Amino acid sequence: MDSDEDSGGLAGRVDRGPGGVRSAKERALLWVGGVSLALGLCLAVFWTQLLTLVVHSELQLSPRSTSFRVWRTTPVPLHIDFYFWNWTNPQEVEDPLKKPHFEQMGPYRFKETKEKVNITWNANNGTISFRQLRRWYFDAEFSNGTLADNVTTLNVVALTAAHVVRDWSFLMRRSVALALRSTNQAINITRTVGQFLFEGFEDPLITIASKVPGLAGIDIPSFDKFGWFYMRNGSTEYDGHFNMDTGVLDVGHLGELRRWNYNNFTPFYDNQCGELRGSAGELFPPGRGTGDRISLFAPDLCRSVSLDYVQRMHEAGVDGLRYEGGPLMLDNGQLDGDNECFCGGECVAGGVANVSACRYGAPAFVSFPHFHQADAAYRHAVSGMAPSADRHAFYIALEPTYGIPLDVAARFQINLLVQKNRDIYMLAKVPERTMFPVIWFEQRAAITPELARPLRLLLHLPAMLLGTAAALVLGGVGCVAAALMLRSHRRRLRADTLALVASVVAKSASIAHGAVAAPAGKHR
Repeated sequence: MDSDEDSGGLAGRVDRGPGGVRSAKERALLWVGGVSLALGLCLAVFWTQLLTLVVHSELQLSPRSTSFRVWRTTPVPLHIDFYFWNWTNPQEVEDPLKKPHFEQMGPYRFKETKEKVNITWNANNGTISFRQLRRWYFDAEFSNGTLADNVTTLNVVALTAAHVVRDWSFLMRRSVALALRSTNQAINITRTVGQFLFEGFEDPLITIASKVPGLAGIDIPSFDKFGWFYMRNGSTEYDGHFNMDTGVLDVGHLGELRRWNYNNFTPFYDNQCGELRGSAGELFPPGRGTGDRISLFAPDLCRSVSLDYVQRMHEAGVDGLRYEGGPLMLDNGQLDGDNECFCGGECVAGGVANVSACRYGAPAFVSFPHFHQADAAYRHAVSGMAPSADRHAFYIALEPTYGIPLDVAARFQINLLVQKNRDIYMLAKVPERTMFPVIWFEQRAAITPELARPLRLLLHLPAMLLGTAAALVLGGVGCVAAALMLRSHRRRLRADTLALVASVVAKSASIAHGAVAAPAGKHR
């Protein structure tokens, strides 16, 4: 009886001793394995939703989002290069056998800073309203020339005056012709690069126009000088007032322009040509495809333009899609009848867009530099043009997953239309219609290696999340398997221990029984 109690007690102690320790390890492994397995499976199933939630919250514009900080003050280095067309033979303008000849001057590079100001959040419709503060600083190191270089070009002020009154009464046309002659206006003018850009220069016609009440029907700018960018440096008014979608209600509309100068259309073009389409120019929705077109609003043109996908590209270690302005971008109905409303009353050959209404009535037309992709007649009418797709194309490269701009080259050329006008002495003997190139500019911005690094990390995040999910699942399975192996080992050990104890007890009982039987035999 005592032996049985002793054997049972010993077995119990063995089970509660090392067996108890192993049981705690099993529970720990099962708990860790179960949690890892559950987390891994959840991450594997829901990682796309999780990533989308996190990334979209940072792409959307909100007071604390990453996109807002980057968008408010552009961190990417910006610069703009200006090229002037120097007219070398203005004295031969009346000779029908001589073409106007032009020589390119530049580039004259300016560093640019851009900041959003007067910001208003419109939570009721998920938009943000703002103005732009832009500043330019001359960069002599990367310029080919100085701001003191002289340039000979068309007399923009005089040409504008002649163009504005071309359909007026004979008396008014003669009055303007007299004003042009009395102020010694010529078809060409020579000024410095600095004056033509930001400094501006005085012109008696500007003074007269601002003081003559009879010109009330003309949209006269409130400038005391002329310069292509006069009074624009440091201005918050020039680009206008913008209202843009923040993407908070629908990230698919991130960056889309809703209103410009408080209207959802531009007054400079009729019908669908006046509609605001696409991005305000800096933010684009995520999830782009190769079949997409992108549209953006260009304040300098007072209209939206569209770019077509052309190829895949690689910038700063990031893959992207490149979109270019094709023949349709500046079409005025020659290729697509729906674009005829861009003519603005002055339809010309393809590849040149009329922006006269946007430029205070000046006979201004926009093309790509060197008349790239424009009708060949423009290049044949003048000399000095050498269009190149590499140097003169307008393009934007976007990272397709998140719609982040990787490389931008915005290139436009300003041209002036010269038409024969027998009432204006300086235009009486010129060719019937000739498009004169005046200036072209190239605005560049490319993502820096410092900014590309977190973008690459973000693009690798899905693979990292899947790897983490796989590691958690494998780790969980391993922990559960280890717990099961420990349990199996513990059970075998317990069975072996019990068998050993039983054998020892049996042998002890046998020995004890023999010891008791021996004295009894001797007694007999």
